[in-house]
Amino acid sequence: FAEWADTKNILIIRREGDKEIRIPFNYKDFISGDNVDQNILLRPNDTIVVP
Repeated sequence: FAEWADTKNILIIRREGDKEIRIPFNYKDFISGDNVDQNILLRPNDTIVVP
């Protein structure tokens, strides 16, 4: 990540049919072990946005 990346507010955008699902992801919590439940299996065509 670039040093200015907001790794606490990553967004995974997933399309299911005609719906768009937005899944928040906090990389810092995940890496530190604070929230391993966020371990999301990425699917083809998922878009990852790191602000």
